[in-house]
Amino acid sequence: MIKSYLAPVGYVENTIVIEHSKFIGYVCNAESEIEAKEFVEKIKKQNSLATHNCYAFITNLGQSVKFSDDGEPTGTAGMPILEAIKNNKLLNTVVVVTRYFGGIKLGVGGLVRAYTNCVVEAIQNSLIKEFVLCKEVNIIISYENFTAFQNYLNVNKIIVISTEYGENINCIIAVSVEIYEEKLKEITDYMQGKLQITEGKENFFPINN
Repeated sequence: MIKSYLAPVGYVENTIVIEHSKFIGYVCNAESEIEAKEFVEKIKKQNSLATHNCYAFITNLGQSVKFSDDGEPTGTAGMPILEAIKNNKLLNTVVVVTRYFGGIKLGVGGLVRAYTNCVVEAIQNSLIKEFVLCKEVNIIISYENFTAFQNYLNVNKIIVISTEYGENINCIIAVSVEIYEEKLKEITDYMQGKLQITEGKENFFPINN
């Protein structure tokens, strides 16, 4: 099972102009094929007057892979976009490249270079993070002990999913499955047992840098 992968956080767009044709690259995180297709449709609607809206995506941790030339010559757009995603070792990623034709034909080689360069630049401008398989941990702690707990989280760069304030403080954190047992013992020792811990589900989270 995959324990970590690289993917963009959020969304970015990047524009290049080649021989008067405008190429706009859109890069976004997409965990599922449904999310990827929804993003593609959103960009298509946003650029309904464009000559082409070509795309590629790898979702479901690499289990779902699709691409489209959207009217460009076969192999000149969708596949180069997909290869750029693969070359950057990205998963759960969708990329759309919108082209507004500028009147000059680029030829097969020119199209491949144009779509590739557009995607490469867009990915370079994206925030790429490592997503790590973590276990969620629900921690209940008193207000008087919360400052010390926060200090531990900050020093150890622990991912905080949510914090709720009630009679006590309910904090949900995420700890890498690789160091889960070690960190749980470390937290308990650091806080001298002054907290309640409930283990939760496993999920992927972008790690703090």
